[in-house]
Amino acid sequence: MDNIEQYRKLMFDWCSEILIPHMDEITNGKEVDLPEREFIDILHHNFYDIMETYEALELSGVLLSVKGPRSNKVSEDKYCRYVINTYLQDMYILKERLNSYATKIKRIHNNLGRNQIVDLLVEPVFDVIKSSFQGIVDTRGGHVHQRRYTDDILDDASLFSSTAKSDPKFSPVSKVSLELLKEEWGERINKNNAKVKELLNYYFACLYGVIQENQKVIVP
Repeated sequence: MDNIEQYRKLMFDWCSEILIPHMDEITNGKEVDLPEREFIDILHHNFYDIMETYEALELSGVLLSVKGPRSNKVSEDKYCRYVINTYLQDMYILKERLNSYATKIKRIHNNLGRNQIVDLLVEPVFDVIKSSFQGIVDTRGGHVHQRRYTDDILDDASLFSSTAKSDPKFSPVSKVSLELLKEEWGERINKNNAKVKELLNYYFACLYGVIQENQKVIVP
């Protein structure tokens, strides 16, 4: 079991323990007042937001590896550009969510007087997040949340695609440029995602050491 799955199991077991006594009310559609609701939102839901964002990164790799929609309304180059921009936006969102989640856990456990373990396991996480995303968000996709990303290979694919619409003899060139685009960005996405997976394994190993004791979540 890797560190991500270990953390996921902890979240599942903890929430199950809270919800099982209320299953009849939940099944019958009754409103259940859970004293732990706010803490569940912080610890459990934010964890799943992070994992959902990572899964979106993986999905972008899959979408880029397959042929775009069979529609005259969406050209292959525009489809690829959309997938790549969505990927970079999701990467930026993941970075922000990782920082936010670690910050919330840091505050909760500092307030519990657990400053020593926070300094040992949570504080180093922020520098690792920053260094891991440099070149993915900060450099290659800088300000990706403010303007759409482009590069030479994307621009070439768009140029040849639009030219081929006017002059069919450029169609082979357009096809090759799209293949090069998907190959280069597909490889880039796969490498980035592998690095992100390594980061998440480290990240959740550190947080796991803080939020539980004897495999039980520490509740403030």
